[in-house]
Amino acid sequence: MKKQQRKKRKRGLLSVMTAAVLAAGIGASFSGMSVMAAGTENPIQTAETGEVTVNFKRVEDSSSERGEISGISAQGDVIWQYVTETYPRTELDRVNDIGTFDGRYYLVEGGTVKAFDLGSGSVIWSNDEFTGCAYGSDFGEDGTLYVCGYYGPDLFVVDGDGNTLKRIDFFHKDYIWPHKIEYLGDQLAITYSGTPSGAEETLYINLGDYSLASGPNAGATAGAAGSPVTDSAVETITASSYLEEPQYGLSHGTANLMDGDLSTAWVESAEGQGEGEAFTLKLNGTYEVSGFTIYAGYQKNGDIYAKNSRPARITVIFSDGSSQSMELSDINGPQKITFGKPVNTSSIRFVIDSVYPGNKYQDTAVSEISLF
Repeated sequence: MKKQQRKKRKRGLLSVMTAAVLAAGIGASFSGMSVMAAGTENPIQTAETGEVTVNFKRVEDSSSERGEISGISAQGDVIWQYVTETYPRTELDRVNDIGTFDGRYYLVEGGTVKAFDLGSGSVIWSNDEFTGCAYGSDFGEDGTLYVCGYYGPDLFVVDGDGNTLKRIDFFHKDYIWPHKIEYLGDQLAITYSGTPSGAEETLYINLGDYSLASGPNAGATAGAAGSPVTDSAVETITASSYLEEPQYGLSHGTANLMDGDLSTAWVESAEGQGEGEAFTLKLNGTYEVSGFTIYAGYQKNGDIYAKNSRPARITVIFSDGSSQSMELSDINGPQKITFGKPVNTSSIRFVIDSVYPGNKYQDTAVSEISLF
């Protein structure tokens, strides 16, 4: 297996790469509706838990996009489906998966925030006052949802009943393109990619009056036990094996898993297809993990993706010994896995149970992994 020298992707106006999935899709004839399923194809994202798991799939082509969402029972049955409206393709995604919180699933489509009952898939409420493309979100303990839009607003706050609490277009004229927001108890941390320094910077917002703070308060809870995880919490990444190709000056090690570069990948080096091989993310504390986004396979390009094997089924093992198993689809793009219930853990081990075989090599690869 031969790769060219790695080249870092530069952040532009698009901060998230989406999968180009062309398929009829589950429930595709029920646009904008929540329906009970009589049968379905294999879902793109599945996590087996004791509760309902939400599967989000983006379906897009060169001119349009839509989201297909389904609720999966612990037995693996599709118990509800929802398909968004079809939207014209623009620079930013018009359908944004937020995730689950306290028995509900949240989604933004066409600038409207929607809350669904996790058990039935029925829409609990809709709020059309956001109007943006959601690139970052987090929840407060009471279910308040905080969202930032990449082109604005910098902050949109909606309570558990769907009422708008606050909408702020921008906090500072020199800070643009917010893409991450974190609830810290009495503050919010909003991270921007367009800043005076040219590097990512974080602004801190006081929740009492939504004023701009000089920095994090001493009592801020980021990184405390049970706080929502971010990729910065990953302290080390280890693996059962990785492939070295000294003849090309290449090492397909674990650093490639979180380097933001799809032209690199972690590649196992065991005999056979790599079943049983694993990599482990050790965190710098105990965090609440709601799921992960994985770029399964070697996603440098379509040819290399097809030549190398891709994980088909994986088991995720947490620091307390509990585990969840899930099926991955064979797509050259991201797959977002949302657990039915967030897990508090200080480490996550990803074990390959089965693979989609490559058409030339037996090496199994993963290009990127990200936690949320």
